[in-house]
Amino acid sequence: IIIIRDGTIIFSNASMHHLSGFTLAEVAGRSYLDFVHPEDRAMVAERHRQRLLGQDVPSVYDLRIVTKEGRPRWIQVSTTIIDWEGAPAQVALLTDIEARKRAEESLQHLLARQETLIWERTKSLQETNARLEEEVEERSRAEENLRRLNESLLQEVEAHRQATDRLEEAKRRALESSRAKSLFLARMSHEMRTPLNSITNAMGSL
Repeated sequence: IIIIRDGTIIFSNASMHHLSGFTLAEVAGRSYLDFVHPEDRAMVAERHRQRLLGQDVPSVYDLRIVTKEGRPRWIQVSTTIIDWEGAPAQVALLTDIEARKRAEESLQHLLARQETLIWERTKSLQETNARLEEEVEERSRAEENLRRLNESLLQEVEAHRQATDRLEEAKRRALESSRAKSLFLARMSHEMRTPLNSITNAMGSL
């Protein structure tokens, strides 16, 4: 516990010594800001000022002090305004939260690491999925090309079959024509030989 009036520590107990390493004599009469971490001083000073003016500010908050060894240390401050010998003063209850802050930092690092791993895994899955989609697309194109080639081959086979059928039909017709021609010539030869034989026989009789 410390009591601050006009920005000066006018009272402290053994807990202040335990937290900061400073003796009670080293703390008494000094500005409370002397023990606040430089990065937190502006915030602490502004809240102290607003609280003395009666403005609505958090009465419990976290800050860092600087120990006698020069190390930062996290504490939680719970404050209220009292009357001290006819003048407003601030009573601050100091609680050591160093272990809690370290645990929170460790948890934050762990969560950040997990987020990184999740992001990396998600990116890997997205890349794998993109490759699979490309492979599926390529396979689809190959199947389409194969289908078109197969259709083209079927059309060529059909065209060849039709050409073969036409050729066979032409051969058949040519053969029939040849047979008809041979039959005609044979008949004509027979018909011509019959009269000639009669003439020859008649002439022989003469």
